[in-house]
Amino acid sequence: MTSKTSTSTDDEPVAIELEFVRAKEADDAFAFRFTRQTYLVRGRQGAYETAELPWSRELLRDLEEVRRPERDPATVARVGALLREFLDPAGWGAHESAIVQARSERRRVHLTIRSAAAELYALPWELLTLRADGQHLGALDHLLLRYAWPGTSTISADDDPTGSRRILMAWSAAGGGVPAAEQTKAIEAAVQTAGGEVELLPNAAYGQIADALETASNTGLPFTALHLLCHGAEAGSTFGVSLDAEDGGRPVVVDAGRLQQLLSPHAHTLRLVVVAACDGGNMGEPGNRIGSVAQRLHRAGIQYVVASRYPLSAKGSTRMTGALYESLLDGQPVERAFIAARSAASREVSQLDWASLQLYARPEDGDRGCVLAPVAYPVPVNPGPMPEPPIAALATAPAPASSGSSRIVMGLAVLAVLAGIGVAGYRFLDTSNTSDTARAEVAPQPPVASSPEVVDPPKQTPAQPASGGSGSSGSPEDSGSSSGSSGSGSPEEVVASPKTPRPRPAGVSKTRPASRCGKVKERISDRLGAPSGGGSFPVEVWVFEDGSTKLASCADCGDRSKTAKSTLSRMQSTLTQAGLKSELPCRAKFDWQ
Repeated sequence: MTSKTSTSTDDEPVAIELEFVRAKEADDAFAFRFTRQTYLVRGRQGAYETAELPWSRELLRDLEEVRRPERDPATVARVGALLREFLDPAGWGAHESAIVQARSERRRVHLTIRSAAAELYALPWELLTLRADGQHLGALDHLLLRYAWPGTSTISADDDPTGSRRILMAWSAAGGGVPAAEQTKAIEAAVQTAGGEVELLPNAAYGQIADALETASNTGLPFTALHLLCHGAEAGSTFGVSLDAEDGGRPVVVDAGRLQQLLSPHAHTLRLVVVAACDGGNMGEPGNRIGSVAQRLHRAGIQYVVASRYPLSAKGSTRMTGALYESLLDGQPVERAFIAARSAASREVSQLDWASLQLYARPEDGDRGCVLAPVAYPVPVNPGPMPEPPIAALATAPAPASSGSSRIVMGLAVLAVLAGIGVAGYRFLDTSNTSDTARAEVAPQPPVASSPEVVDPPKQTPAQPASGGSGSSGSPEDSGSSSGSSGSGSPEEVVASPKTPRPRPAGVSKTRPASRCGKVKERISDRLGAPSGGGSFPVEVWVFEDGSTKLASCADCGDRSKTAKSTLSRMQSTLTQAGLKSELPCRAKFDWQ
């Protein structure tokens, strides 16, 4: 296991990476033996140590007990202590000290589990307990725990240049009732508040999901996120998802490999997949070569995958959905949105939803994956001149008359304005024999970009989901929660946003500055200083070729954004005279704190 900790700067979290490899048959991730296993540990100076984990019937019974609704809390604590004891030889004590110190300093921590031994993904690392107070890692609001498979990379980790904020919500009640109405409302509420688009696919079948993704890609409007709501189901020695049959027959269980085959062609545009199903992160028996649904999608190159290791309650999954998309559409990165979703799911006290949720993501992609952030368009650097009508021409326009002569008077007023514009245009063009004073009177003004026309979105009503039903293995535990208080599973009328791109203001460039700010970002961060009242706010600043700046986004800044804009407006000469032109134009992303 490679163990590494890096301290954070003002805009970076404390990063901890735990990388495991089996001492024997290290080249085969699935060469698991049901016995005491030895894993290699590499220290900071390159020295190797070992750690042993006793894979036993007792451990498997505890792992099975933890996923049950009627679990014994003592078993949960015992599993957490076992994980901590396993890591002690790997220098976990130093990592734990860093986590505790970061909590006291209100800093964020990103802990990555990466293992070349597949069986270690079956362990609930969220339950690992701190020695001092016994808290579980998954219960810490300043710590992000994510999983990464070694030797893989994300196919497309860059921000979408088209500004797509499209979500495909596909749900199937083939395996029993699902909270489709509640989760539809949760996603739509986030879309209506912050913008974006959501397309509904009720009674989803494998081929229908494929058709929806392909159609969106072929029309140039690919989906950025897929929210798949269904039931988990056993697929041999592992788990898959239960979807509708193409011909309306019996439900079809789609295993992890087939789901990977479905979604991998779209990994270059589909940056987030949320598997809102029980056991979507459950790999089944340790050592099986298929792995979990979430793991296979991650290995296919999809940037972010959210899933549940255990049975997921209907209420918990709905709370998770609402918090996740509210944060994402508000411009928050996936890393922070996932913590918000985990915190919301923790309110369901009868379940371990907070410990069940998993995020598969690679630290190499960075820690600010704003996959559904609002699109901010840059202001033109050198807008063309537009002459302003003389004030005198406007002042001499007649006042409105009675109804009998109003049309004539309005016509005269329009002619007067047009005449004034013509005179101003003539003066502006014929400057060869005009004095400086005269030219000053008609100084050109930049054009004002008109607001895009607002179009009422069409309404779309999803089909009525099946209600009730406790389902089989992997079904939501809250019976009746899928149908609301009335007992009906049909959602209210859902408003779907238009499927055409939002019109851009006239004269606005379609090209976004490259994300390659280096010293420019440092200069901007230093100049902004600390925000008034303290706190930490994700900020994105666009810097153009002439050194002018634009505050593209400042999440939850409130009135502080005015201070930031004022400071940025005075930085143009600083950036151009400091030898930083080679980095322009660019985008600077950092936490303002």
